Amino acid sequence: MILVVIIRDGDDIIPNGDTKLLDDDVLVFGASEQNYEDDFELNELIIKEENDWVGKAVKDLDISRLQLLVMIKRKNKNIIPNGHTVIKKGDHIVVYNKRKD
Repeated sequence: MILVVIIRDGDDIIPNGDTKLLDDDVLVFGASEQNYEDDFELNELIIKEENDWVGKAVKDLDISRLQLLVMIKRKNKNIIPNGHTVIKKGDHIVVYNKRKD
C-alpha cells in the first residue's frame, strides 16, 4: 500500500518525506488487490478499570503470537504502541488477530 495523494482544502498534494498530515486531510492510497479471505480480523477492545491489562506495558501482556496491538486511541490521540506503551483505563485498542491454519 502506498500513499498516493493528499487532498487538502481542494488541492491535490503529492507527498514526499517532508509532508506533514493535517487533521482534515483526505488520504488516497493505492494497493494491489489481495485475496485475504478470512486470514485475519481486526477487533476493537475498550479497556475498563477491572481489565488485567490496566497499568501493564504491552511487552508484559499475555497475548498470543497471532495477535498484534495495532493502535491505541487514548482521548483524542492515536498511539502506535510499542513494547513500553502502558495500557490505561479507557483506552480503545485495535487488535489484529491472525487466524490459525
